[in-house]
Amino acid sequence: MSISLANVIGDTVVAKFPTELKDIYFIKDSINKTPKGKIYSKYFNTIKQLQNHGLVDKKMYQSTESNLPTNRSSSSFDNMIEIEDVSTYISQLHHEVLTWPEIEIIWSKTTNYRLKNIKEDGNIFVNWKHFKEPMGYRLVNIDFKKMYPECSFIENFEKSQSNLLTVLKEKIKDPSSKKQLDEMLKTSYLTENCKNAVLFFLLHSVFIPSSRKTTRDENGKISSKKFSIRDSQNSFVILGKTSADWRSYISKKNTKIQPCLVIIGEINDPKQIMGVLLMALSIS
Repeated sequence: MSISLANVIGDTVVAKFPTELKDIYFIKDSINKTPKGKIYSKYFNTIKQLQNHGLVDKKMYQSTESNLPTNRSSSSFDNMIEIEDVSTYISQLHHEVLTWPEIEIIWSKTTNYRLKNIKEDGNIFVNWKHFKEPMGYRLVNIDFKKMYPECSFIENFEKSQSNLLTVLKEKIKDPSSKKQLDEMLKTSYLTENCKNAVLFFLLHSVFIPSSRKTTRDENGKISSKKFSIRDSQNSFVILGKTSADWRSYISKKNTKIQPCLVIIGEINDPKQIMGVLLMALSIS
């Protein structure tokens, strides 16, 4: 369905039923070119149901869509972007119930348009709400790889690890973090995975948190909390003496947590690190 056809249907509905508002049925966002409303939502949901039941061939549907007249917009990250096709995908993101793999597929097809849109419009988390999902870091990775296909986090880190260590020695002022760095340097049996965990843990002592959180209690009293280095480190790493400890910690928080590192034992003496640290960071 083209944007122009959806617009005509919206006009027809309003002409037949004057009490109806066209914006409910069709509205074209002038900022990000994303059509919204009941018409597009109904159309794409119907097509998807027909595809799921084998009544519409996906290739035939895509071929039909590609034959529609398209508007074009330039992008600094690619040659030309077909706005009509992008609008179709974006409408699916806004209106359809999708599995996460489906979201990632659509996301990869709209990267060029999104990067251009982000430059022009500051409402990133409104226009691209999936960034705020627990798996949103994977979407950041999709866009990053499109922008910098030759870049490899793991390869770059291995080349600059010694420089990072030098920076930590010079910049860390926090006594507790200084002690952890000294212990790591004196411990010869640590694996690379363990050393990397300590290095990233200590980076929080260099990039000192400056944000504050303001809350209001039931009596209306306002209180402000300034986050510490330890708060920042605890948001990056969950430590537990046993597997049961960190599972209990997460259960008691009873809230969504951002991707983080889970270590059984101590940061300088881990019994187990859940996964390979650099691999985890390269997709987060």
